[in-house]
Amino acid sequence: MIKLDFGCGNGGFPGGDAVHPRDRGSWLEKNGDENTIALDINQYAIAEAKRRIKNGTQFVISDGRLMPFKDGSFDYIHEWGTLHHIKDYQVAIAEIARVLKRGGVFVACETIDNDFFYALCRTIAGSWKGNRIESRFDSDRLLADLGQHFEIQKVEYWYRPLILDFPAYFFEKYPGWAFGVYFQYYGSKLRRKLKILPRFARHVTITATRP
Repeated sequence: MIKLDFGCGNGGFPGGDAVHPRDRGSWLEKNGDENTIALDINQYAIAEAKRRIKNGTQFVISDGRLMPFKDGSFDYIHEWGTLHHIKDYQVAIAEIARVLKRGGVFVACETIDNDFFYALCRTIAGSWKGNRIESRFDSDRLLADLGQHFEIQKVEYWYRPLILDFPAYFFEKYPGWAFGVYFQYYGSKLRRKLKILPRFARHVTITATRP
């Protein structure tokens, strides 16, 4: 299986893309191999990722809106928290669809503006660890954009309270982070049963295939 980590940054930070407590550790550290390519536009982040990731992954510096790959190059594409850092993110979605094989799987994990107060806090912050928030969307908008190129297979909504989630915009590490991962998983399960998601969701994981 040929895989692409779209927007790999510095290789991911422990628990950065975790939606379950057992999933701590970056996707690239756990899933990268000689059949994996990791892409990012930031050359300094790529340099850091190369120092950290030693599992055969190849690294490419490129704008995600115009990738140097042939049509249908990948069986699986992973994206975590990258689209909202890209202007005209719809162009990036179309480019992801272009390089994914027919029948291939695309998994996107994104921060969304479903909840008004969380959206307001993101507006105040303006960036995530130095990377500007260039595009804003709620889950309906994102699903509609993805639906133009993919068949949606699964949608999972996640919630964490502001007191646990928002400090991550300013601190690399903070005491409430580990608790936040547990709260996100178990708190979100409860909110699904109470039928108050996706209205108050802060994050969404979307699994899609290219028809």
